[in-house]
Amino acid sequence: MKKKALSSLLLLLVVVAGLVFRALPAHAFTPNLLMDDTVFNHVASMNSGQINTWLNTFPSSCISPNNGFSAPDPTGYSPSGGFTYGGNVSAGQVVYDAAQAYSINPQVLLTTLQKEQSLVTGGSGCSPLAYTGAMGYGCPDGGTTYNYSGVNLYTINGTTVTAVNGTCVNSAAKAGFSEQIIHAAWLLKFGEQRSEGNTAWNVQMTNSPQPGDVWDNSDDPLSCYGGPMTQGSFKRCSTDTSAVFYDGYTTIDGASTHMDTGATASLYWYTPHFNGNQNFDNLFIAWFGGIISSNYFSCHNSSSVPGVPSGGSVIHNQYFQGQLDHLTYIQLNNTGSSCIEAHTWNYGYQSFITDIATNYPDVDPVASQVISADLDGSGQDTLLYIQYMGTGSGKIEISTWKPGYQQWLTNIATNVSDAPTTHGQVIAGDVNGDGKDELMYVQYQGTGSGKVEVHTWNPGLQSFSSDIATNLAQAPPDHGQIITGKVNGLGGPASLMYVQYQGTGSGKVEVHTWNPGYQSFQTDIATNLSEAPPTHGQVISGNVMGDGRDDLMYVQYQNTGSGKVEVHTWKPGYQSFYTDIATNLSQL
Repeated sequence: MKKKALSSLLLLLVVVAGLVFRALPAHAFTPNLLMDDTVFNHVASMNSGQINTWLNTFPSSCISPNNGFSAPDPTGYSPSGGFTYGGNVSAGQVVYDAAQAYSINPQVLLTTLQKEQSLVTGGSGCSPLAYTGAMGYGCPDGGTTYNYSGVNLYTINGTTVTAVNGTCVNSAAKAGFSEQIIHAAWLLKFGEQRSEGNTAWNVQMTNSPQPGDVWDNSDDPLSCYGGPMTQGSFKRCSTDTSAVFYDGYTTIDGASTHMDTGATASLYWYTPHFNGNQNFDNLFIAWFGGIISSNYFSCHNSSSVPGVPSGGSVIHNQYFQGQLDHLTYIQLNNTGSSCIEAHTWNYGYQSFITDIATNYPDVDPVASQVISADLDGSGQDTLLYIQYMGTGSGKIEISTWKPGYQQWLTNIATNVSDAPTTHGQVIAGDVNGDGKDELMYVQYQGTGSGKVEVHTWNPGLQSFSSDIATNLAQAPPDHGQIITGKVNGLGGPASLMYVQYQGTGSGKVEVHTWNPGYQSFQTDIATNLSEAPPTHGQVISGNVMGDGRDDLMYVQYQNTGSGKVEVHTWKPGYQSFYTDIATNLSQL
């Protein structure tokens, strides 16, 4: 048989790297429902750029652009010639094109990559054997190994690997990263469709997903299916004269197990064991959200919060480990997805690296906020959702997103009673110079001291390491706000600065940088900007110029000359700007 060798697809399982599961809550594994078909078929979940950006979040990934990885792009299939391939492209492009060709969720392919050979995280190393058998396709149980030469397996930093010894893959046509991806994409989709009785399923497509691609899978209906069936009256082969009733049960590891969905049947056909599929589910849930559509699309059926204006703000975000800060636009309400959305800009602010609808429904901006922080000292920021009002605990609650913003790493009810953002706000900064950001609650109004107060949390957010009443009389945050920034250099602690937007003596936006202890100011500078409320524009900090320190930027949301949100980056002294950039985002 062509691509297939259907009788020999009992696949090699590789234990997933321990780091993936270290912080995960226990998942109640449901053997009869590994995934519903809606999630399995969500082909638009990620584009190639988003996949590559996501891969780059894993420092040791074997297949990330950061690792210099590339492989041939799958370009089509014909009954006579099998799969065809073009020039080298990124792993994200290979996965995306394979997913598009066979209408399968690319996240399913990424999760399978990790389950089989840990190539996403690199937790089991990046050996030629791992790349050659990336998806475990064509690796029957039994331990037989093979040697191949003269095949394009993969490329690292321009060096192409063309030979491998001792691989489990049982034919040269299946050996190599791209070969594994495209064969697996076909098999997973074939299994889903055939387990539901669709004997006519085959892909016929031209100039898609890329111009020049040709997919002719007209031989698929001629192949009989030998895997698990869902419940119903179906044919296994297109040539069968009549349908047979199947009760949906198959035996997995000695236990009778019902195939609730075609996706479930396909995943068991691919890996006919509980352990491997529980690993798959745990990984998918940790990285991408629920395996059931009501959880996976957790906020997409919610309604925008009525009666409140759209809430949007720009924050700094060290999106890639060890690189310059990016800026991220956070939209809290009235989003197209009905979820909180995070849009991270490329440098230059004319396009986005990622456009992500998070797992959380959109919210009232008066009651909530999103900030970024490097809480573990990794050199990469995470996003935190702060809920100030309407919490079940009656406390301010802080939830930390996992990469991809579809799952929570932590959800903590703090020791501070809930109160609106006009009362106080949470900020982050490395104020003690230990290389990690601390979280602080800045109370602007209703303080016992009559001053603006800064309360720095201990880990766990149940007590404070310091409670300081500053030298500043209490005032609402629309008068002025506290920010942090390493304006004296990235090696030391961050400075706390009070940015006064209104009611200044100079008539300008003023930046007051505190001395340690927050009882006096090291500098008091009236900038070149006329005073205006923070709804008009806000001052933020970030290492966007690569000059070894955080720069201050004025992000103007309204009344811009360009009609766009504008980012103005100050030179030292705050009297003129390095850059004045009108972004691709319309003014708010």
